[in-house]
Amino acid sequence: MLKIILTVLMLHGCYAFSQSTDTAGRSAVIGVIDNFFLALEKKDTILYGSIVRPDGQIWTVRRLNDSLKTSMRNFSADKVRLVNMNAVIEEKPLSYEISVHNDIAVAWVPYTLSLSGKFSHCGVDVFTLLKTIHGWQIVNLTYSLEPDACNSFKER
Repeated sequence: MLKIILTVLMLHGCYAFSQSTDTAGRSAVIGVIDNFFLALEKKDTILYGSIVRPDGQIWTVRRLNDSLKTSMRNFSADKVRLVNMNAVIEEKPLSYEISVHNDIAVAWVPYTLSLSGKFSHCGVDVFTLLKTIHGWQIVNLTYSLEPDACNSFKER
């Protein structure tokens, strides 16, 4: 009987440990995403460079009438653009859906965005992150621009 109880306790302990590790990974990913938004707002290229892979891609998706407009740039080009931008980017997450598996994470983050205090649009950011020797880094960002979808995001 004692062996059964010890086995159950050990298995329960392993389960609890795996959950705390997942929670730590999720918290770390949210921290990187929050730092990404902070780097945009403060135009902090050092912080920005520490959390993105320069060769990573940024995809933009916007529906215009019946067509879909997409564009792609690298984080390295975005970093240069950030320095030269006159407006202050204020991106605010509405929620986070985070999935972590070992060294890979994906985050689904609906957001609102203002430029120098003036509302611009809502949308969804989809971040792909890899855990590196430097910590979690963003390797891909795909985001939508949806000026008329804000209420649907806030209702979720």
